[in-house]
Amino acid sequence: LTAGCAALGARQGIDAVLSGALEGWVAGVADALPSAFGTERDRRLTAAACRLADLGARLHPDHRVELTFDQVLRSPIAGQSHAERAFLACAVNARYGGSAATPEPAAMTRLLGEDAARRARALGLAIRLACDLSGRSSQLLANATATVEKGALKLVAAPGYADVLLGEQTRKRARALAEAMGMDLVI
Repeated sequence: LTAGCAALGARQGIDAVLSGALEGWVAGVADALPSAFGTERDRRLTAAACRLADLGARLHPDHRVELTFDQVLRSPIAGQSHAERAFLACAVNARYGGSAATPEPAAMTRLLGEDAARRARALGLAIRLACDLSGRSSQLLANATATVEKGALKLVAAPGYADVLLGEQTRKRARALAEAMGMDLVI
């Protein structure tokens, strides 16, 4: 599954280094979310979603959400169930700013259920936050962390990086993620 998502991303020129950095960065957030498919499978799906994180970078912004959702939902990537395919499509939908009401909502509800859909949305929003915060640079991403502590989402920048990494757009993305997780935000 992870290799298939990486191959799909590679065709679009996605930076493999960024995918790995994203996986490490969102792990603290993803591990705090309720499980959808069991701990090990959830981690594999997180890794797969990170391999798809930049899939829409070269697409027109007006159509990015729908095109990436459809591409992930319908691509012939091995190693996933229909529910997992829907999960990844919903995560990519959130990554590109799609609303909680995804395309094909009846099918997504049937395949995922509310808990898995919420996890997919939060994962996508975490990836969106990481990409916006860092400008899709693994080097900049290494200078910030997102963790869950005492029921709150905590976003911290390394000394000397707060003014660069924690601007208004980052705060907006972090608030959206905290809201999707039902948590307070600490920056």
